[in-house]
Amino acid sequence: MNTLIRVYRDGEWFVAVDLKTDVVDQGKTKDEAISRLKTGLAEHIAVLHEMTEKDPTS
Repeated sequence: MNTLIRVYRDGEWFVAVDLKTDVVDQGKTKDEAISRLKTGLAEHIAVLHEMTEKDPTS
C-alpha cells in the first residue's frame, strides 16, 4: 500500500502520521516513529480485513 506520511517533532518525541488513514504513532527518533507507524498501519489494515470478512456489506 502506498501512502503519504508526515513526521514532525513534538517536544522530545517524533510523531508520524499517515495522512490517508489518520493512524498515528511516535518514537524517540524519526526512524522509530516511522517503524512504529508501519506496525500500527499493518494492525489497522488487518482489523479492517477482519471486519470486512465478518460483514461483507461494510
